[in-house]
Amino acid sequence: MPCAARPIPKGRKANSKFVQGAGRRARYVRIKSALPWGREVPLLEAAHERFAGVSVDCRPWQEFIRRWHRPGTLFYLDPPYWGTEHYYGRGLFGREQFAELSAALQGFQGRFILSLNDVPEVRELFAWAQIETVELSYQAGGAENTKRVRDLVITRRGT
Repeated sequence: MPCAARPIPKGRKANSKFVQGAGRRARYVRIKSALPWGREVPLLEAAHERFAGVSVDCRPWQEFIRRWHRPGTLFYLDPPYWGTEHYYGRGLFGREQFAELSAALQGFQGRFILSLNDVPEVRELFAWAQIETVELSYQAGGAENTKRVRDLVITRRGT
């Protein structure tokens, strides 16, 4: 029976890839069970229920914004952090696109929430917006690899 006709094994395979890839740079990983089989089924069923009405639209961010921007829209934007653009693949999001994103957001009629790392260049590009600093802890590969950082939550002034 093809994998597409067996949704649980197909979901298990996708879940294993996702769990193993979390906290790492994007790359191919060897597939092995992320959780015992008995614990994966309820997680996959819950995910199926939660995302039943969700549509995925995969296009460049500029096209996506042009397609879906309306006065009542709320966008959450999570581009690569300044200085880590190449982690997601060369040419996918270049540093010059931060200025393009800033200009696009200035023309928004709707609302947005943008999260980025706290570096002077980001503060300068988005000085026109409301900027809130948040303290976070990132952890990848175990508790001994915890890193305290400051991120920025950027929104339109007055929202």
